[in-house]
Amino acid sequence: LPAFTRILFTSYAHNGMTITEYNSIFDAANMRTEDYQCNGCTNLYDSIGAALYKYNKEDENICFILTDGMENSSRHYDLQTVKDGIKAYIEKKNWIFEYSGIRNSVHEGEKLGIEAQFCRDYAHSGSGVENVWNQMNARSHVQRGFQQVRRSGQRISFDAYQRNHFNNHFNNQGNR
Repeated sequence: LPAFTRILFTSYAHNGMTITEYNSIFDAANMRTEDYQCNGCTNLYDSIGAALYKYNKEDENICFILTDGMENSSRHYDLQTVKDGIKAYIEKKNWIFEYSGIRNSVHEGEKLGIEAQFCRDYAHSGSGVENVWNQMNARSHVQRGFQQVRRSGQRISFDAYQRNHFNNHFNNQGNR
């Protein structure tokens, strides 16, 4: 499977966007409560739109969206622009988008054009943030394999790919 070239942590609040880049997912520090501060201004569309713009020349990225609330203060991007961008990046650039929020994640993610299988709720607490970060880390390895399958032209859902991946893994473990 292709190695991660880097992982990006993008946060966007009323005072602007911050992007922290790491060489690989293994270099990225675990997300802590201090890294994720809620302040009532969720510039969700601006954050997603700015990340799409900044990395528009890259293929096969995994964009992990973690939010504590609903969009309420974007000034530069709107829902339709972001949804169109996500759709184009999935279809033309083989990106994967994940959406994790504290409530209604399937509904909110699907509004953005993200499939339900990539949307999940998390507990709005320090341990909830830590758990969702760890899940993202674990799933990203399988997602890289899924991207490789999609690149080959096979049409399979991520859930089906994941089941096959784990079944093959456990079957191979039993053959040792």
